[in-house]
Amino acid sequence: CMIERLFKNTLYYIGISLFNQAVVFFLWIMLAWWLAPEEIGAYTLAFFVVEFFAGLGILGLQPAITRFYHTTKKTHEVFTNALVIFALANILTLLAFFLTLPLLTTALPSVAPLIQNNALLFALLILTTSFIELVLAHYSALKRALTYGIVQGIKIILFVLLALYFAWKGFGAIGIFYGLTIGTTVASIIFLIREREFIKPSTITRTHLSPLLSYGVPLMLYSVFG
Repeated sequence: CMIERLFKNTLYYIGISLFNQAVVFFLWIMLAWWLAPEEIGAYTLAFFVVEFFAGLGILGLQPAITRFYHTTKKTHEVFTNALVIFALANILTLLAFFLTLPLLTTALPSVAPLIQNNALLFALLILTTSFIELVLAHYSALKRALTYGIVQGIKIILFVLLALYFAWKGFGAIGIFYGLTIGTTVASIIFLIREREFIKPSTITRTHLSPLLSYGVPLMLYSVFG
């Protein structure tokens, strides 16, 4: 029944959240053995840049697909059109990222070399971070809590294990980003393979694109400015 499913999904989400927090907490305890405080600070500042551009790239599509999944529109139509908007938004976002790289020397001088010397890595991380957010919103809206947890688990476990490995090998702060990028990329590829039949290019129409844009863009601005 609906109440039983709601209770089960709630337990799944609580368990997923606790697991993720425990694993990441363990990661930071271990990283303290291999990374200097300034390297951890560099990671935090650089990740702020990633989150900022990922927030632009997602274009408020998480609440938008949740909203339109529960209308008369078919879910595969909504997701396919959201994917088109996502692709276009990320082309513009990554262009903005590369154009603003020189400004980082003034805005964030302590992490500018880290990002500028690994620009392609950070571009991929921005893309996959925003895509995973879209994927998680998709599964959440469909109430597929177990699949949601599997995607999160793949990303987190790969991130933590690889970040620890690269830190142990002396890569410094950039090693954490290697782990995070691999984790988000693998999870993204698994989703695209697993759900490829859910994507229907024939359903791409202006009547689907316009509502998603008008609903998502204001929420994106709210999120980014926040």
